Amino acid sequence: MNIYIESLKKNFGDRCVLDLKDIYIEHNKISTILGMNGSGKSTLLASLSGILNFDSGKISYDGKDIKQVKKDISMMLQNFYIFNDTAINNIKLPLKFLKFSDDEMEKRINKYVEYFNIKDYLNKNATKLSGGEKAKIALIRAVISERDMIFLDEPTTNMDMEGVVDAERLILYLKSIGKTIVLVTHNFIEAERLSDYVIFLENGKVLEKGEKKDVFNNPKNELVRRILGNRGGNNA
Repeated sequence: MNIYIESLKKNFGDRCVLDLKDIYIEHNKISTILGMNGSGKSTLLASLSGILNFDSGKISYDGKDIKQVKKDISMMLQNFYIFNDTAINNIKLPLKFLKFSDDEMEKRINKYVEYFNIKDYLNKNATKLSGGEKAKIALIRAVISERDMIFLDEPTTNMDMEGVVDAERLILYLKSIGKTIVLVTHNFIEAERLSDYVIFLENGKVLEKGEKKDVFNNPKNELVRRILGNRGGNNA
């Protein structure tokens, strides 16, 4: 599903946190929202998902509004919630909501669990797992229903390098089956590996947007040029 943002504004009190002109997010692409802390990345993603109301402007999804497409969106929040239950029951939640049969549920879980080395703790209480393990559970839970639009807010932040590699492989798989993916990250190297399209925010405004190769290899904005020129040393 294609997403079109027109003249979007969002204020928190007297502070303008988003002031965006036209942005086009293309179906079946990985569009990455980049920027430093406080640039408006998560606010934009929350607005796209319908979690947060904006003050003016418009977001359309193939000509439809958020109420018509909310069922087609899944999201992993940066501060995701893990329920006091087993890891596998956390993963099952969206499938139960969609009334998958037991057989369908088992097939889907087996498919996605294969992306991570988590079989040993599927039956453990998820709240007792490490931060990286919880992030893997939250990511699988966010994508397992295979909805058309998948919004991911810093999905790999708590993962070790092996987990990051596995998560990126999963994200690329979702693109391969036709999903529209919007990824928020502060990790410029990860964005360069995954993105088709990049939107670079600063203070709620777009400093740079375009195809990945253009933004990373030939940015027009001086600040973006300086930041991306030093990206090897700016990643957590």
